[in-house]
Amino acid sequence: MTGALPRQESLPVPLLPFPVPVHFVFRGRKGAWPELFDGSSPLDPDAIPHRIVEVEECWIAQTYLRLRQAGLSVTISDSFRDDAINVVSYHDLAVRDFAVLPYIVAVQQDAARPEICDRNVVQNELNVHNANDHFIPHWSQPGLIPRDVERGSRIESIAFKGSQCNLYEPFRSPAFLSELRGQGVELSYDVKENATRSEPQRWHDYSTSDVVLAVRDATEEDLKLKPASKLVNAWLAGCPALLGPEPAFRALRRGELDYIEVRSPEDVQAAVRKLRQDPSLYQAMVRNGRERGADFTPQRITAAWHRVLAYPAAQDFAILAARGRLLRRLTRWVSFLQRAPLHMLNRRSYVKLRDHGFRPISNRTT
Repeated sequence: MTGALPRQESLPVPLLPFPVPVHFVFRGRKGAWPELFDGSSPLDPDAIPHRIVEVEECWIAQTYLRLRQAGLSVTISDSFRDDAINVVSYHDLAVRDFAVLPYIVAVQQDAARPEICDRNVVQNELNVHNANDHFIPHWSQPGLIPRDVERGSRIESIAFKGSQCNLYEPFRSPAFLSELRGQGVELSYDVKENATRSEPQRWHDYSTSDVVLAVRDATEEDLKLKPASKLVNAWLAGCPALLGPEPAFRALRRGELDYIEVRSPEDVQAAVRKLRQDPSLYQAMVRNGRERGADFTPQRITAAWHRVLAYPAAQDFAILAARGRLLRRLTRWVSFLQRAPLHMLNRRSYVKLRDHGFRPISNRTT
């Protein structure tokens, strides 16, 4: 049977209120989220997975909603507050905004390292470079519908949960797809390029997915920024995963039951044969995934956010607030003017390294 995961599991220990105000800055697709700003109705991320699309929605809108679900007092708007900790996406943190006085916790995401902030939240541990960087796993897929357990150990459907352009080209080739069909297996793309409001994306639905595939031909530097989301979602969905050699996946790997690493269509075909020939291996991977996925449930990620905002960030904010107004303004402006050039330089460097460099899957340099 299928069914959505629990909406928001009870936290093991009630989270203490934030000692200082916490505010989220959200500017992405604002017109699509009227309830978020006017407070007309509480929103449950697990009930609206089709609306959580852009990175700002995944990291800012969803985090705000999850913390509210946990009973924490937080606010949100499209502007910064001087009297609060401000949580903002890198993409909404621009030098031209001159956000000098607000205390800022930036979320880096798949982007350049932010400099005009006080603390930085990263989605890959490789980007923790100092005490002001904090690794918080990406939220698991909201509203995730697990694989139907009545499908047993059959392998008839391989799901790629992403835009087709992000799947390494040989896995999209007619020859590979034909060979899969010869084995009675179909490859499905569950993120439609032409999704509509009446027929929204179904990236949260794993009910008919037997195996998850994710292999992208990105540069080494780009891969260092990627989260382990596809592995975590596969664990929670009860689907064995066939994944490329990415740092985030390897960082979580404890044994062969976590996932099968693949690089080529031949690797995928061999993995399918192996799992079909050994149904007990398939089921062992499913059980292992559900155990591993327990570390990435919404309440676990909520607790991780609380630890960062309620302690180091709140302590910093209190120290900053205790300074005299003139001293605070002076030190903040000096810091901003020193960091702004590096913030812009990081952006140019990020784009270069994202597009140019060694690509381990195709074994080429672009």
